[in-house]
Amino acid sequence: MKLNKKIAAVFACSFVFMVIGLVFYLNSGKRNTKVENEALVNADIIYPGIYIERYSIGGLTKEQAKKRAKEGFDELDSYSVTLGIPYGDYEKTLSFTQLGAQYNIDGAVETGYNMCKGLKEDQIKDLLSDPEYIDPEYICDNEKTKEVLTSLKPEIDKEISKFSLNTMNVEKTLPIIEDLLLKKLNDCVIYVVTE
Repeated sequence: MKLNKKIAAVFACSFVFMVIGLVFYLNSGKRNTKVENEALVNADIIYPGIYIERYSIGGLTKEQAKKRAKEGFDELDSYSVTLGIPYGDYEKTLSFTQLGAQYNIDGAVETGYNMCKGLKEDQIKDLLSDPEYIDPEYICDNEKTKEVLTSLKPEIDKEISKFSLNTMNVEKTLPIIEDLLLKKLNDCVIYVVTE
């Protein structure tokens, strides 16, 4: 009988320790998940589920995201406009980037970074199944375009002077190039407007 009481006491103690261990285990899992989610909310990274167009930037810092997205939006370096004159064979090819066209990657990354701050845990999880896609703004810097044309004017005027007394009119050539840039018309040849 003493042996049965001892065995019953051992089983009772084991059961109590097992229940305490199970309760501790379940609570620690919730605590760890809560700590992990708080760490994600307070982290200096962009949340998973954020994209700039088709490029995932989730889990990256702002600088890493800018670098990744810029690599995906480098097509403007290969888009070009060729300037020519109405006579002779002068041509000058310039990339869209050189002429001041660009995607506002920095702004898109900043939007992605800020859009999730303050979200609750369940909203963060929802981003994985319903991601956010940000389209970077396409910008044509008309001042940069004008600056480039103005810097090329002496060279172009020199070529024009071989055939006539005219010179390039920057103000009238500018809107033609701006229109090509806005419409993203690649590999076009335009003749500068002369006066």
